[in-house]
Amino acid sequence: MKKIITLLTILISANVIAQTLPNNDLENWVTEDSYEIPQGWETSNEASSQWNSTLTCEKTTDAYSGNYAAKLTTKNLLFSFTSPGFITTGRFEFNALTQTAELYGGNYFPHRPEKITGHFKYSPGQSGDNCVVGAFLLKYTGGSISDTVGMAEFYETNTIDTYTYFEADFQYFTQDTPDSLQLTVLSTDFDNPVDQSVMYVDDLSIQMPTGHKINLMDENNISIY
Repeated sequence: MKKIITLLTILISANVIAQTLPNNDLENWVTEDSYEIPQGWETSNEASSQWNSTLTCEKTTDAYSGNYAAKLTTKNLLFSFTSPGFITTGRFEFNALTQTAELYGGNYFPHRPEKITGHFKYSPGQSGDNCVVGAFLLKYTGGSISDTVGMAEFYETNTIDTYTYFEADFQYFTQDTPDSLQLTVLSTDFDNPVDQSVMYVDDLSIQMPTGHKINLMDENNISIY
């Protein structure tokens, strides 16, 4: 769903709502509408399921550890729209009437971590496509405006048949302490989604400079919208 994805934006507002934080190992899944999603995460299913109940995020037993992982699949939908598979700790809002979407907010996270880590497999739908893991550290500044304090991004273009460790260092743009973290994993290039690109992801975590890993479930925090 290229039209939808290119309209995704990151917004932070003043409303603060307590909620259960994501399960970083993707072991816990809950039913939403007619499909399952990993507890504490939002997924592309909210948009893709509008077309013949197509799912772009699925629970799979093909996991790196534990019982489950997330399988993210880019799929062509009606009217030549291509929807990536993704999971996010942000808030995903899809409007079926206007065919627009927004991605905004994130989990309360007052830290300056060193890197994001995890395990993944990837099969691009065509040569040149890439999967993406992006983590944004944001600081709310008022109204609907947030500053990006730092970010970490991981890309892969090659076929990865077995679960492989990845890590991406945070790059910082200011000396501020962020107040929120938005973590998004996509099965395809953000701007040019490719049909049938497939990514498996498991065991995501945030690592501090001391070497201590902060798994998002460990944070008894709040979400910022």
